[in-house]
Amino acid sequence: MSNQQIQPGAPTGPSATGTNIAPILFKKFVSSKKAQSISGLWMLGIFLCCFVNPPDLPPETTKAYMEKMNESQRIPGLHEAQMEVQEAMFAVEAAQTWFWRFREPDRTNVLALQKDLEHAKKRSAALLKERDALEKEAKSIVGLWSVYAIEDCRTLFWSTVEKGKVFAKRQTFWNGLQIVLNSRDGNVFSFILDWVFAMVTNFTLGLLGALVAFIWYLGDIVSAYSTNVFTGAFFYSCAVLAAVSMTATYLVGLYGAAGTGVYFMAKSAQTAARLEGQRRQDPRYIRNQAAQRQYRQQFGRRHYE
Repeated sequence: MSNQQIQPGAPTGPSATGTNIAPILFKKFVSSKKAQSISGLWMLGIFLCCFVNPPDLPPETTKAYMEKMNESQRIPGLHEAQMEVQEAMFAVEAAQTWFWRFREPDRTNVLALQKDLEHAKKRSAALLKERDALEKEAKSIVGLWSVYAIEDCRTLFWSTVEKGKVFAKRQTFWNGLQIVLNSRDGNVFSFILDWVFAMVTNFTLGLLGALVAFIWYLGDIVSAYSTNVFTGAFFYSCAVLAAVSMTATYLVGLYGAAGTGVYFMAKSAQTAARLEGQRRQDPRYIRNQAAQRQYRQQFGRRHYE
């Protein structure tokens, strides 16, 4: 027989085991080196995303950058070539009438206009390539660790996040409508729980998709501003870490808000059920229910007789 004594007031049974094991596992996870490393990387990413400002550029560097960028926007014939492409596209669309492939001279006219469109696209593509080369030359003057490169990265990240949020909102709306149409029991708590789960799932998919898109398109910014492989790889790693940390912060906040809301709703439902149970055990309620049953037995069907 064990000599251990149970302290007065200490919880016993399975509930005590479930209550004590959660704090132990949490403390064990927090004290582990893996959790500390993840927390350190997360804080570093948040710092890089929100608080790091690039150094000021020398005036001559900024001047050279602006001159080169202005030169890239003033390429002779670029605007005219783009307008020519638009006009050629409109001409092709206007000439493509019903069954134009089987009628002459409509077919010959459309094919000629399509050739003109291809020539206009080639001319515009050549001028756009020249413009991109000048822009890349201008961006290489200021480098990756400049206000222009970091601003481009932040703009790319927040634009992809906004697109992910728009996707999540649209999907959540349609999921909510589907839940309402498929609902049979009319339970409000069940509807809200399903809707919250759909919202969390959609925002998770939207933000993760935005993160993948940012990581994919980030390489274009790095290659445009940097000519050094090691500098580009280091900047790319820092930007990805910042994006992952901010996305994780969004998701953790979302999960926390959703979990807190569901918890308080469950507690409210539990309290309402407890009060209803107490009301049903009230002697006055029992006498009232008995009187109603007796009345229905005596007078409920008299008008049918």
